[in-house]
Amino acid sequence: DLRIELMSPDSNLVPLSIRRGGGDNNFTGTCFRGQGANGMLSSNTNHPPYTGEYDPDGDLALFNNGQDPNGTWFLVVTDMAGSDTGSVQGFSITFGNNPTPHGIVPCDVHNAMMCQCPDGTQDCDLLPDMTASAAALLNGSYESHDTIFINNATPNIGWGPLEIHGINSCWCDTVQVSCTTSVCPDGNPPRQLVEQTIYHKDTATMTSYNRPAGTMTYHPQHGHIHLDGWASYTLRQAEYGVDPPDWPVVGTGNKMSYCLVNLGTCTTGNGYCVDTNGTILSQPDFPNFGLGSVTGCSTDQGIFVGNLDVYSQALFGQWITLDSVCNGDYYVVSITDPNNLILETNENNNWAAVPFTLQQQLNLPFPSVNFTYSALANTVTFTNASTDFDSLEWDFGDGQRDTSSNPVHTYSSTGTFDVVLTAYNRCGFKQQVQSFTITTSGISTAGTASLFGVKVYPNPTTYKINIDFGLSVRIPVQIQLLDILGNEVIRLEDSILDMGSHHYTADLSSLAGGPGIYLVRVVTGNKVICKRISYVK
Repeated sequence: DLRIELMSPDSNLVPLSIRRGGGDNNFTGTCFRGQGANGMLSSNTNHPPYTGEYDPDGDLALFNNGQDPNGTWFLVVTDMAGSDTGSVQGFSITFGNNPTPHGIVPCDVHNAMMCQCPDGTQDCDLLPDMTASAAALLNGSYESHDTIFINNATPNIGWGPLEIHGINSCWCDTVQVSCTTSVCPDGNPPRQLVEQTIYHKDTATMTSYNRPAGTMTYHPQHGHIHLDGWASYTLRQAEYGVDPPDWPVVGTGNKMSYCLVNLGTCTTGNGYCVDTNGTILSQPDFPNFGLGSVTGCSTDQGIFVGNLDVYSQALFGQWITLDSVCNGDYYVVSITDPNNLILETNENNNWAAVPFTLQQQLNLPFPSVNFTYSALANTVTFTNASTDFDSLEWDFGDGQRDTSSNPVHTYSSTGTFDVVLTAYNRCGFKQQVQSFTITTSGISTAGTASLFGVKVYPNPTTYKINIDFGLSVRIPVQIQLLDILGNEVIRLEDSILDMGSHHYTADLSSLAGGPGIYLVRVVTGNKVICKRISYVK
């Protein structure tokens, strides 16, 4: 948690180490120099105590600016965490005849030369891209009676840092108060207005500007300041045709406000940082890795490029309270910056959804849902075969709905339609989806895809995958898990399956090949679909 900087007699300040080393201790005989033998402190192979030569986080060549080097130099050490103490025992400076050239540091808030723009130009805003981590949700979340305890993380996979600053403007409701006020009339601490700092690269020149970004509040349970409404997590039921952030909510998380701090880096080992294609990202995938200037739990907070904040399930408030919820299969959905207060490169990739099976709640049955159909020309008769339901809703795929048990529906045009039957009871709902084509001569499945709606999740995963798909006809189906070379690892299915929806689960924890990239292949008589998955530890 140490920020270590060197200041020259002309007050030029260059960072040597910005919060490197995690929770470990000590810089012992540490030499910062250009082209240090051990590279950057942030390398995955470097861990405290730091002994030997290292590249600094800043550019030492900035001291070679024509100024007289004689005078008083300062080592500036700031402890960014309130719980630890330490001491500075000494430092020295050695001047050599071969000064460090510019360009050693990949990217720095003081010198934008080596920073890269996402569009390949030399003139751009370097914005963060804050996401939610499916791997973090899978890594440590657990259930007890009436509660789910959640492990959450918010990675920055963007081109610039997430950086916020309190602006010393505090409020109790709509009344402005001094920021030294401890408690508002309603018993809560005052809220302080926050601005986000955006860095702008113009060739080698780095400038910045600020924009409003919500509020921050002191949280006595944690003893520090949190950004309000930073993340939300909920337990939800999956609904066909709807994105996870809009699925029906079963339980809502207690905690939404957090301090923003670097508590980890993006590595293939943890799999917490993933792009929109599901590819796990690590340090080499970030041209501006480590770009940032503030992080921590004071009024100045942030998350550097290629870093992430982790909110352990052991922290106060990291839980979802369940009120008379039935055992069964659900999803935990985490949304970072749900109110879109932070400016980012991508505002649409800030959520993650992972399956979660409840086993310690109410032991009551969900509906069992199924239906059949027959047709005369473009008029289709649907027959409900569901059980344990209180009510039904049919979606005929053409914008029309019905709540009767066995409806007869006339389609006004030809086309392919996904018919969804939803059965409800006190536990929630279950859905069945079947697809068919209305032609000029009636209903047909010939020439249409017998296999549809293939989903493989979660991706990445730490131990198991779920495979969902639908069949429009009774047909032979083969489901395989392949390694990256195409060799079969597991065969999950090889038989004739009935029309309708199907679900399979595969446990990957005992795979001989261990973590890596695998392919899920689903084969029917007229279609082959492959999905790539990442299995991480």
